[in-house]
Amino acid sequence: MLVEFSFGNFRSFKEIQTLQLEAANIVSKNKEMDENNVMTQKGLDLLKFKAIYGANGSGKSNVLSVLSVFLTTVKESFKDDNILKYIIPFYLDEKSIKAPSFFQIIFIYKDIEYRYGFEADKKRIHTEWLFVKDKKEVPYFLRTGQEIEYYNKGKFQEAKILFNKDGNILRENSLMISVLFALNGKISTIITEYFRRNFAVVSGLENIWANRLPKLLEDSKFKERVLNFLKSIDSLIHGINVIGEDRNKKIFIERKMNSKSEKIITFFLDLEEGEGTKKLFYLSPVLFGALDYGLVMVVDEFDARLHPILSRKIVELFNSEETNSKGAQLIVITHDTNLLDNDLLRRDQIVFAEKNKYGESQLVDLVEFKGVKNTASYEKDYLRGKFGALPYLNQLDLIFQK
Repeated sequence: MLVEFSFGNFRSFKEIQTLQLEAANIVSKNKEMDENNVMTQKGLDLLKFKAIYGANGSGKSNVLSVLSVFLTTVKESFKDDNILKYIIPFYLDEKSIKAPSFFQIIFIYKDIEYRYGFEADKKRIHTEWLFVKDKKEVPYFLRTGQEIEYYNKGKFQEAKILFNKDGNILRENSLMISVLFALNGKISTIITEYFRRNFAVVSGLENIWANRLPKLLEDSKFKERVLNFLKSIDSLIHGINVIGEDRNKKIFIERKMNSKSEKIITFFLDLEEGEGTKKLFYLSPVLFGALDYGLVMVVDEFDARLHPILSRKIVELFNSEETNSKGAQLIVITHDTNLLDNDLLRRDQIVFAEKNKYGESQLVDLVEFKGVKNTASYEKDYLRGKFGALPYLNQLDLIFQK
């Protein structure tokens, strides 16, 4: 489970920002939300859902970008010499251009808390660290450049693999955790596999599962589950068919002609179905996987092509103890103000991204704003500009004047 993700000097984020999933010590208007929207793990109260709001160009989508870069670097740095090319610093400051970007994640896996992070630029890893907390936090290794300054000989013996008579075998552009994973280090494998298997990062505008779905639909149970999911939204949907062979397989949706007729009409999913139906179809494997296995699901453009009632329902699935028994977490980047409801979300489940006059993006949780009661209309206050994070349109009309 994700506790927090911190990052800095990456794209529009100059200073270190933290996306916080640890629940604040607050009480909601509806006390049931404090039970349903929060889960307890290793003594920590963690949020099941978090929504990021902000104007276009505020940097909110860069949160997904920095997380993607972090995950990709951990997964691939031991074998990809060019993986660091995706690390982009804050370019509007001369010192920042020359400084490394900062990444750190705190997470809980099998009742153990890990704090892992690194600093890197496009050419090399500057620092890297791992701390593990069972009863108290203990350093497992500290690295500066290619030098391993410290490793815990009792807790992290796998670091010995990196040493030979000439020193250690670390490359300047590879993460120590990734190299040890490639060498079958026990703890490094646990951490790397966590990042590989427990995060699902998607854009709401991309059908990333388009090529995999026909194969997945060969599983009758999965097919039935997707069908029931779609039926709950569109009662006229009758069935799903996959036609073709190998890479030429196409998905078709069957619909009843009308309530009085038994005739079935077939629609080609990619060309004849609406964008909303397609998004739900392609989102379903990720959604099912997150709730079934307790994954961290991160979605950009969450509201794109989804009716507000439907996006709200998906949020409710994650905030429910019945449908989210495995501790899944959903983080969305959205403009859907319909979700800014004190009957749906706690104040610590809402965060705003805003750019200052220097082009620096910042994240501010709603709970940090003083004087905002749990009975307030979050949506109205946001649209009135009380929390910032709105587009600046004061001069827009001048552009169209003749």
